[in-house]
Amino acid sequence: MTRRICLVIALMSAACAARTHVTPADSGPSPSARLAAADAQVKAGCFDCLLSAFNEYRSLRSIPAVADAALSEQGTWTRVTEVLTATAACLEDAEIKLTEEIAAIRASSQPQERKDRQIAKREQQIATNRRRIVTSWFNTAVGYFNLSRTDEARRFAEKVADDEQFGERARDLLARIR
Repeated sequence: MTRRICLVIALMSAACAARTHVTPADSGPSPSARLAAADAQVKAGCFDCLLSAFNEYRSLRSIPAVADAALSEQGTWTRVTEVLTATAACLEDAEIKLTEEIAAIRASSQPQERKDRQIAKREQQIATNRRRIVTSWFNTAVGYFNLSRTDEARRFAEKVADDEQFGERARDLLARIR
């Protein structure tokens, strides 16, 4: 609304003023603002946000003022995928350990009520870890996609394609890969 009022005033003033050459203002945000917006999208973490950030970093590489920062941000995807795959492996190992603990608890001579509590606690830990594994797999797929490593991205996206939380976004990612 304010922009329209300013435009009307500017047009009315222009009609009364002497003719001068007016250079149009730079449209859109500055490269630094675009870089900051891409950083914010990475922090938001959703697939579309990450994809948008990656594309913005890629487009900013050609602007000397922010090229180094854009390249370094894009380079972090390699480290992110390494950390996420290590996280998933660690959680998978923890599940094996928790499953062994459950078997030991069942075989113990503890009162049944205590066994039930301990087993329930470990089963909850397993369920929580499984969600974290799926989250890691999805984020790893996005990271590999952003690195243009489509085979790895496909492998991780396929692991979560049927997941209730990430399935739709994983299938979207798979469609973009194909």
